[in-house]
Amino acid sequence: MTNLLDVLKEADLRINFTDNFKTVAAHERLDREEIQKRLILALYGLGTNTGLKRISAGNHGESYQDLLYIKRKFINYATALRLGTAETESILKRFTRNNLKHPTYLALAELGKAIKTIFLCEYLNSEELRMEIHAGLNLLCLW
Repeated sequence: MTNLLDVLKEADLRINFTDNFKTVAAHERLDREEIQKRLILALYGLGTNTGLKRISAGNHGESYQDLLYIKRKFINYATALRLGTAETESILKRFTRNNLKHPTYLALAELGKAIKTIFLCEYLNSEELRMEIHAGLNLLCLW
């Protein structure tokens, strides 16, 4: 768990993707650093299907209620995509309506970059994964 969280933290340090997550509330009451920390933990928990309860059991000092609050206030559209309750294309069209970039759209785009970075790190670190992908690509060539 720590390695992936470290990658997310590093990605946010470099590209500040959590800055694109905006609250649905009228204003933010929490310090932005606290929101950033909770966002990374919540995104990790949701993105890996680990869950917010398991993440809150870690030694980072964030409770389940803290992470649930962040999920409700900052990750509402991402959850709809994850649960399959909304079509990806229609949500992306909604975010880019009138040539304006919606903050959630920008956040999802940045999160996609972080996920790609995590995959590349795992790919470079694991010879077994590289061999599996290479074998799969060779099978595709046979068709």
